[in-house]
Amino acid sequence: PAASQKAAFDQSPSARTAPGERYRCLPAREKAALIDNMAASLAVEPTSVRRCVIGYARQADENFGEVLAAQIPAYRIDPA
Repeated sequence: PAASQKAAFDQSPSARTAPGERYRCLPAREKAALIDNMAASLAVEPTSVRRCVIGYARQADENFGEVLAAQIPAYRIDPA
């Protein structure tokens, strides 16, 4: 892979914690908006995609992942 692609998949500790640091610095209102936007988007994605994104969110910040996972069902539309 190209260097830019390899950088996108960097699994170093700093690559996993920088998003968590950013999340923790957000005001409560912005955290809620981020969670709502992500949950609404993920609600229509396949389970495998949801699990992957939630996993990355948990790596960044355990609370971020937990809150995101808990919010997704509010946006799920199950076929009748």
